[in-house]
Amino acid sequence: MFLPSITTLIPVIGVCLIIWYSQKNCLITNLLSSKIFVGTGLISYSLYLWHYPIFVLFNSINLLLLIISTFALSIGSYFLIEKPFRSKSKLNKFYNLKTLLFASITLLLINLTVISQNGFQKNKNYPKIINNIIFEKDPNNKNKKFEKQTLDNSKRDLFIVGDSHMDQLKKVLGQNEEIISRFNFHDLNSIGCYYIFGFDKVQKYSLKVENYCNKKNAGR
Repeated sequence: MFLPSITTLIPVIGVCLIIWYSQKNCLITNLLSSKIFVGTGLISYSLYLWHYPIFVLFNSINLLLLIISTFALSIGSYFLIEKPFRSKSKLNKFYNLKTLLFASITLLLINLTVISQNGFQKNKNYPKIINNIIFEKDPNNKNKKFEKQTLDNSKRDLFIVGDSHMDQLKKVLGQNEEIISRFNFHDLNSIGCYYIFGFDKVQKYSLKVENYCNKKNAGR
């Protein structure tokens, strides 16, 4: 689903109508005031924080199990972190300012140590030819922006079609003088729309063909 779009208006207008026309004893008000809905509302922030890493890191697991895991961790976060953190009781020493400051500084030092040792890019996982271009010809690893070339009829045309991954490849190729001297670059990338000849991009759960990407690729 592409957001924002006309589709986005459906839940927004729906919520506005519920708020505007809700009355104390009406069906919708009683339904939304039930324990299950109120409980979901209470853990909604934890749901928001947990759902993305779980669905991204464990996307090969059954969808129902992912949902259960998200709710279980969210409930735990609510009772063990959110509620104690909101408590103004002086007995709750674990969540005082000194402890939070110490934990934040510790996490910051760990992150800085990892970054200083490994850098931001896992270049060990790159193919050798890519490493040679990026780290030998450009030791400071300053990825230069690929500049548009003036078309040269003596060169062959090189069309780069795909999503952001192809955009990264384009930047690497744009640093290779031999390739630049032989080819005219044509950038046909669309964010989120990878391209494999003869195949459609299909939504994971609905199995619907992503016509938006087909139209973008066909139009180019």
